[in-house]
Amino acid sequence: MSPQNPAQQQQQPDREVSLDEFDEMVRSKYGIPQGLWKGMAGQESGDDWNAKSPTGVKGKYQVTKATAAQYGLNRDDPWDQTVAAAKHLRAQYDALGSIRNDKERWLGAVGRYYAGGDAVKSDGTLSSASPDGVYNPAEHVDRVARNWAQL
Repeated sequence: MSPQNPAQQQQQPDREVSLDEFDEMVRSKYGIPQGLWKGMAGQESGDDWNAKSPTGVKGKYQVTKATAAQYGLNRDDPWDQTVAAAKHLRAQYDALGSIRNDKERWLGAVGRYYAGGDAVKSDGTLSSASPDGVYNPAEHVDRVARNWAQL
């Protein structure tokens, strides 16, 4: 059985949940489309809670220490990482209010999640500059979009 996270206990005091159940609860709380969330995890880490990147990010959602710390969370804890990832993705979505098409807005949020605020212009145009030498934001978002479409 997975360890119980204090934040999880506050949300479900009468029930222990698995990490995967918690992941779904957090996704739902932040209003993230299920297929996008799963598609993003597939692209970020192959859906692997223990994934490590040569760029220093790790976990299922490849959260940086700085991103987790921004929300007062520890990216090395998978429970905290899930919350940090959802909060950060939702914040990126909210920052793109000028994009009216919901799917394009969520994909823009993925671009910003992956490569920072400069990765997506206010009209939704994605940058082709690679922040990590692996993928550029446009390629990354395209891969997430294909994952999302297949789910």
